[in-house]
Amino acid sequence: MRSNKENNKRLEVLFRKHDKWLRQVSWNICKDRDMVNDLVGELYLYLGEKNNEKIYFLDSFNLQYCRAFISSRFINRIKIENKFTNTVDDNRIEDVYDTQFDEGIDDTLQHIKTFLKQKQKGPKWVSAKIAELYYFGDKKTIEGLADEIGVSKSTIFLHIKSIRNEIKEQFDNPFETNDNEE
Repeated sequence: MRSNKENNKRLEVLFRKHDKWLRQVSWNICKDRDMVNDLVGELYLYLGEKNNEKIYFLDSFNLQYCRAFISSRFINRIKIENKFTNTVDDNRIEDVYDTQFDEGIDDTLQHIKTFLKQKQKGPKWVSAKIAELYYFGDKKTIEGLADEIGVSKSTIFLHIKSIRNEIKEQFDNPFETNDNEE
């Protein structure tokens, strides 16, 4: 390890020769004058305390190391500022939980399941079974369902489309609300 005296000389050279460049690099990263001063100041403090000759270069410090330090400190600050906090604004108006809306969704889902079971007893039983597998089965994609059954994707699509059209005609979508009602 070299002495603090040499480290201080290198800091002085870094400040005299490269302070403007360090501030420009910081500005390009954060676009905030106060943040520029903080980041460059943190760099000088870190280099003064670190006293690591591995980051020395010529008569100063490795400028690419300094640039990377400033960039990583900025990113860390942004991450800290963006962390979720559990603060609750006591002045906000709480929405009343709409149990009728939830019950409407559950009822519509049950009606659709019953509708598909009834359709499986009629002439469109294949379309109804494919739609049931698509909507409520493990293979949630048309491609996955086509591979499982062993038919083309277009066949699966056509069967699902015919049942979807019947469902749209027969049932109201609980997610579609009129703006006039509100």
